[in-house]
Amino acid sequence: MPNIDIIKLPVSSISTSAKLMNADNISPEDIIMHGRTELSSADVKPEAAINHKRPPRKIYFNGRFLTAVPSGVHRVAQEMIVAVDKLLAEEPALSSAFDLTLVTPPKVRHRPALAKVRSKIGGRLKGVLWEQLDLPRLTADGLCVGFCNAGPLIRRNAMTMLHDTQVYSMPASYSLAFRLWYKIALPVIGHHHKHILTGAAAAKSDLVRYGVAPAGKNQHHSSRLRSHSAHYPG
Repeated sequence: MPNIDIIKLPVSSISTSAKLMNADNISPEDIIMHGRTELSSADVKPEAAINHKRPPRKIYFNGRFLTAVPSGVHRVAQEMIVAVDKLLAEEPALSSAFDLTLVTPPKVRHRPALAKVRSKIGGRLKGVLWEQLDLPRLTADGLCVGFCNAGPLIRRNAMTMLHDTQVYSMPASYSLAFRLWYKIALPVIGHHHKHILTGAAAAKSDLVRYGVAPAGKNQHHSSRLRSHSAHYPG
């Protein structure tokens, strides 16, 4: 069983304290989770001293949520991507070390204004099929990050935010087909993806209790994620 971190992650966790980071030692996961805040000036590495011979590490954001009517979960996703974009704009060292891309199907309702995160449009399918068949191919050479309870099942190098377990705790709220799909998809994501993110201790407990994901060995504590209504992508 792979080690999965279930992380309590606030929207505001991406902050300018990242300027203290040594960009050569930061992983793509650090850019999203940003758990390293107890750093001293000894950790500072000027941009000129960074190893520019190393290819930028690639992070892809799952932009399927931009095709749907906005919900609370979708707002979390957009705020996280905008926050990471702002971080890279403020920190040239990080911007040089990472190549971030928002990947979407051809038709979306809107596109957020981003300075450092590039846009990539690809695939011919829609909805779940785009996410399961097109997205893995479009993100094959990097970390695939999603914030909306869903992601490509076949990817191991992935980070996915699971907000709740309502298909287990409130099954009557969803159709039979919907419940069947998510009761298959969520445990696969929870056990197979490299990292699992969640917004609160109660959500973490539910993910473990329902067998969606194993208890994480490393939990990054920070301020609480702002409350948003839960909604699974259609």
